[in-house]
Amino acid sequence: MIRRVCMAVAASRAHPVIVVLGHQADRVLAAIDDLDVVPIRNLAFGDGMSTSVRAGLTAVEERSEPIDGAMFVLGDMPRIEARHIDAIIDGFEPAADRDVCAPTYSGRRGNPVLWSASYFAELQTLRGDRGARTLLERYSDRVRLIELDASVTFDVDVPDDLP
Repeated sequence: MIRRVCMAVAASRAHPVIVVLGHQADRVLAAIDDLDVVPIRNLAFGDGMSTSVRAGLTAVEERSEPIDGAMFVLGDMPRIEARHIDAIIDGFEPAADRDVCAPTYSGRRGNPVLWSASYFAELQTLRGDRGARTLLERYSDRVRLIELDASVTFDVDVPDDLP
């Protein structure tokens, strides 16, 4: 599943593609080692999703090229395609005070979410397992919603979630 997600992101206009490895990192790395991605390890993954957000942002901030934003793509969303990623990028307008871009389907917000670099410091303060949901709520007036298909709301938490 993670390979499929990484292939979709790598085929999109999102670059660089940084993959945060946590649980079963060696197995995941073996599944993606031939893809055009930058793997990093999050040794604190057991402390919640926020540690992966922080690890990914640290890797982004350490790069020498300027970055306008970062998109957080979950590895358990096997229906995500490059076209979804690109549609979110197309909707990203930091100059128009729409500096967070999130997909929706039938009124339900989905993933991935694209955040302007202006939020990086605040994203680095996240703790626990809620990801950036609290910031999405706090800055809801700055979120541009992009209506896409059900793929952006489908994730796999247990094997029975797979069709």
